[in-house]
Amino acid sequence: GRELLTREEILHAARDLNAAGASIVIVSMGRTGCIATDGKHSWQATPPEIPFASAVGSGDALVAAFIDAMLAGSDIPEAIRSGTAAGAANATTFGAGFVTKDSIETLKERVHVAKI
Repeated sequence: GRELLTREEILHAARDLNAAGASIVIVSMGRTGCIATDGKHSWQATPPEIPFASAVGSGDALVAAFIDAMLAGSDIPEAIRSGTAAGAANATTFGAGFVTKDSIETLKERVHVAKI
């Protein structure tokens, strides 16, 4: 119900969701990446520069790859690295869902994840 303009505002809102019962909160910030928090620790993932084509479906790709990585046993920082790479890979194509595992893996190496 409110516009979040800064990283601090986004992080505060995400932690409010943790306090309300969400165990992990991920906030997509479009081409600038995402923030994730478990209420105790928080991370920011920043994607590499890409040849942009379309953002349609990139948020969905982020969530799907994050969940896939978590189910495979990754920790949150590694899972947001995978999710951010998937979102970026999706943004390099027109249409949603045309990313390949290879394109995600290639970009994953260039995603920067930092504890915040």
